[in-house]
Amino acid sequence: TYHLDGSRKLFSAESPETLLFHLEESLTDLRGLIPLLHITSGADKKTKIRFFEGKESVEKIYTDILLTMKINRDPQKEILEISSGESTFEVMPEHRKQFINKRIGERIPIRWIAPDEPISRKLDETSAKEFRKIKFFDNKKYRFNVEIGIYANKISLISLSKEHGGVIIENKSLAESFRSLFNLLWDSLK
Repeated sequence: TYHLDGSRKLFSAESPETLLFHLEESLTDLRGLIPLLHITSGADKKTKIRFFEGKESVEKIYTDILLTMKINRDPQKEILEISSGESTFEVMPEHRKQFINKRIGERIPIRWIAPDEPISRKLDETSAKEFRKIKFFDNKKYRFNVEIGIYANKISLISLSKEHGGVIIENKSLAESFRSLFNLLWDSLK
């Protein structure tokens, strides 16, 4: 804010609480616009496919997962993920940690099929308090170099090999089928 002192403007800082209040108010206004933005963005199409190339764009996929789950009003919401494990942490160690922390902060549960390796086992030690359930597969027998995520009405496929990239497929029927396939795998693992 400011006030005039003769011909000069004198500024004074707002309290952090006031800034937070205004940001939350703006966020509430933006949430009200989401249905309109969906209409204008072509979200009414039956299938929407987005492609991502490069390491930085892979981070956008993780952001989409968190954003979608944050605005998803389904009380049964959870992320289902089949992971390559260590390669995820090797390629994006900081972002992956941020993703986990943000997911925990939003209290978004995840069921994760992960390779049986030390980093996955270490994460399993804190699963209960981090809203995570893990089942393991033999990564020596079944080589897996991608991450598959199923969330809301979307599927993400992320390649963490030398050519980083991925795709998000938004289609309710496909997501339900992938969810069933995930559950088939989940139920067959110990």
